Amino acid sequence: MTPRISIILLNYNTAPLTLTALDSLCEQLRAPEQAEIIVVDNASEIEDLEQLRRGLAGRANPAVRLVCSRLNTGFGGGHMFGAQFARGEYLVFSNSDVRFERDSPGLLVDFLAQHPDAGLAGAPDADASGRVGKAFHHPLSLAGELFGPTLLGLLARGRYPSRESLPAEPIEVGSVGGALLACRAADFAAVGGFDSALFLYYEEKDLSFRLRRQLGKATWLVPEARFTHLHAQSTGSSFITAHELRLSQLYVVRKNLGWWAWLILWASQLLQSAIKAPFRGKHRRLLACYLRGASLSLSMRYRQALRLDRDVVSAAPEVS
Repeated sequence: MTPRISIILLNYNTAPLTLTALDSLCEQLRAPEQAEIIVVDNASEIEDLEQLRRGLAGRANPAVRLVCSRLNTGFGGGHMFGAQFARGEYLVFSNSDVRFERDSPGLLVDFLAQHPDAGLAGAPDADASGRVGKAFHHPLSLAGELFGPTLLGLLARGRYPSRESLPAEPIEVGSVGGALLACRAADFAAVGGFDSALFLYYEEKDLSFRLRRQLGKATWLVPEARFTHLHAQSTGSSFITAHELRLSQLYVVRKNLGWWAWLILWASQLLQSAIKAPFRGKHRRLLACYLRGASLSLSMRYRQALRLDRDVVSAAPEVS
């Protein structure tokens, strides 16, 4: 039977987290017969991949499939790889560092089914202590990238609502976090899916912008579909990821808002790093990045090795 929902769960050297996320997901799904789960290994170390294989085989869930990439293509590329094996009418994309305490994928899909003008649906996340973070982003704009959400809210609160409080009802937003989001497979395909040029960050903001511009479909936050997110467990926190964030930000601005917007943002960030460079090594390194043009050619994507210690996936075998 063709599934209604394809849930794509991305693993990169996080097998224990992925298996725990999978267990919580399987426990919470209200209609498991309508869902398929595709676990994507994004070129993890062989030890992590083997741990993942053993864990999946031990669970023996016929609705769970494992597909393996020989190359780490990042967040968007990994999910695009998984989407090639998806058969569902709706796609749900999930990080490995999440815990499901309710059927959040089903709630997001139900919202999309009831709102044909919605292109993307996301959920607010809580950390391990239960504290809900900033659950959405404002629409992609030069002002937003230059000034940030706090200043935008002070300057134009009516246009840019506060991200500090969780709304009681679904609201239309600029974009949602990428740890858990859902869309129709047809809409995802119509706009080309995630931009695989991006290695980390801004994938969901870029996708939301294109769904709005190309299909006229908005992004919504669905408060009921809350989940726990163990922030930075799947990517870590380092200068490298901060560097990747800036590269992705400038790329998405140039692509969607044009060269003049890119130039203004680049010059602003260059100036900020130049002012701070004498005091912090991080900004000296960022300054060097900006002086080199801050293009995606500097991305850590191009420091990833091709993993030849695993089979190339030509089909999506079921784990049994």
